[in-house]
Amino acid sequence: MASQLLFPDVDGRSKVDLLARLTDAELRALWRIGERRDFRPRERVVEQGDAGGELFVVLSGRLRVISSSPEDKHLAEAILGPGEVFGEIAMLDARPRTASVEALDDCETLCVRGDLLMPYLERHPRVAVHLLAAVAAKMRRLCEFVDDTNFLSLPARLAKRLLELSTSYGLETRRGTRIELRLTQTELGALVGTTRESVNKQLRDWEEKEIVETDEGHLLIHRSDRLEAIACGLTG
Repeated sequence: MASQLLFPDVDGRSKVDLLARLTDAELRALWRIGERRDFRPRERVVEQGDAGGELFVVLSGRLRVISSSPEDKHLAEAILGPGEVFGEIAMLDARPRTASVEALDDCETLCVRGDLLMPYLERHPRVAVHLLAAVAAKMRRLCEFVDDTNFLSLPARLAKRLLELSTSYGLETRRGTRIELRLTQTELGALVGTTRESVNKQLRDWEEKEIVETDEGHLLIHRSDRLEAIACGLTG
């Protein structure tokens, strides 16, 4: 269990929570070799293409991962929460970073240099196994994103992503499930591999059908059953 004394803000909502899998002794040793770095909303943590010799562990807050083409078109995105890691690929292969990472909220991270992490992993091989599992989960997510982009319609992709966001960041209200994460339509488009205009058109259609509603910058899901049917390709 993650020590609440060491990491008081870890809320356990991440699906790939590395910290929750470590013992107190492993966490203390990791804390000793790491450096806490805080970031404000919209602040870039790492830049795609830069050299990367550090791994980051998210302690609190949420960040978005942005992978862009030379034309500055977003190719894929993901949202990271407490317990998740990033920066490990560039750290392990000593090549440029594969994506940029930007804070969505006020965020706290633990930054660990590669030259300190490797001896730590040798002393704590169990942590290396959990880190490998986190990397595998990230690769699986990327493969799923590519498959969805290639084989699912836009309504199905958007419905699936909204359901995932409601599971991770949803707040149940009398009017439906409110996604407690502010995302622009451009950011939603990047999450499903399409444009802001396409997302806007689809959301307006669903608002007319009273499936979803925009509520002070948040999305409110009225009919999750309809979104589930759309995600499964049972209706458009």
